[in-house]
Amino acid sequence: MAEIDDFFEAQDEIQAHLEGRFPWLATQRLDWGFEIGRGWLKILEDFFAEVDTALHGGEGFTLRQAKEKMGGLRLAFLVSDDVSAAAAARISIAHQLAYARAYYTCEVCGAPGSLYSIGGWWTTACAEHAGAKATGRKAKPFQRITDHVGTIAAGLLVRYLPREDRLTIEREHGDRTRTPVTAEEDARAILTEATRLVEMSRAAERLAAAQSAIAAEGKMSDLGADATEIDVAEEATRLQKEAREELRKERSEDTSKPENVRPLDGTTPPRKRPR
Repeated sequence: MAEIDDFFEAQDEIQAHLEGRFPWLATQRLDWGFEIGRGWLKILEDFFAEVDTALHGGEGFTLRQAKEKMGGLRLAFLVSDDVSAAAAARISIAHQLAYARAYYTCEVCGAPGSLYSIGGWWTTACAEHAGAKATGRKAKPFQRITDHVGTIAAGLLVRYLPREDRLTIEREHGDRTRTPVTAEEDARAILTEATRLVEMSRAAERLAAAQSAIAAEGKMSDLGADATEIDVAEEATRLQKEAREELRKERSEDTSKPENVRPLDGTTPPRKRPR
């Protein structure tokens, strides 16, 4: 019972602190608040600071969820299409950095940590708090599947360097060897490629919307002479969903992406459970 009370108390503290520094967060409508421990507050603070800088006050940014899941930080948010591709890319990069940092930071106290498996539950903690969470059970360090946190182009991988606390790019060759890009190129290359990815994603969305609108107009006769504007709108929505699903299916069949690599578009690949 004390642990539950402390969890909700931490949520209130985190929300009050973040809204105090970033007033625009107070207008966000989170269903469950910030479902994380105090140790990840600094990670969230750095992420929202980048959003604040990129969007000059958070305009065009909508936060849906902030929580811990399977030992990692999960942030669900929307960036308006009115936001420039470069600004949206900066937010995407900041998101990846926050995602990676959380796996090296104790969620309880903020000290350096590792991912642990405790009785089937995954948690990121320091040795002390991993032992406390185990409560008599063995806390077994989890072997990370990969150090790579994202991919921004075919064969171009983003890797987190915990000692330097930054992202770097590596190019993967056909023989699976990797050639690191120099540190001077990293920031520029990541931003350039992430911006291009945002532009491509938005272009695909516009194309899907246009295709669904055209298809909806072409099916007016199928709806009948009594079709209302609501009928047409519903049909357009249905066709647009179909077009998006086809687009997602084509992306999922892209074999150029290494397995278990988190893309920068925010989707999450299936994760293997520890044996």
